Amino acid sequence: MISKTISPPALMYIEELLQSSGYEFTRQHHEPVTTVEAADKFCPSPSEGLKSLLLRVKGQERPVLVVLRGHDRLDLAAAKALLGGKVSFVPADEACALLGCDRGAIPPITAAAVQVVVDSAVLELQRVYFNPGINTATFGMNAADLERILREQRALVAKLSAVCAPEGT
Repeated sequence: MISKTISPPALMYIEELLQSSGYEFTRQHHEPVTTVEAADKFCPSPSEGLKSLLLRVKGQERPVLVVLRGHDRLDLAAAKALLGGKVSFVPADEACALLGCDRGAIPPITAAAVQVVVDSAVLELQRVYFNPGINTATFGMNAADLERILREQRALVAKLSAVCAPEGT
């Protein structure tokens, strides 16, 4: 285990899944981080860092976990069109309680009863880095392995990252 304290359920689930499936992954321990910018310091390649957001869709009971590249923004209109209703962010404390993780460390892999949607740009990466439910560690793994895991969990793949205007325009 990563920490001497009681590990959150998300971390235990992710470690067990990766180890029992034989997926290779790296672990880096670090000071607590709760933002993408802070996590960049501990990510060997910040452009391969991920972030996960928990959304509520109007008229639907099951929340949606969206996985994006760390510095991408969620295109709310694309999310609404894909998910069939107005979307809103689940408050951090509620999201962490549901997903069994620390604040600022929502992982892309979960055992919680949520729909997972991964942005197609994530699957273009070679390697990915993410907090595994705790904000004092970063896991790195082959992006193709993450894709296999997410597809086994019936994740949807869609273009959900916002198109940003080039700098200087």
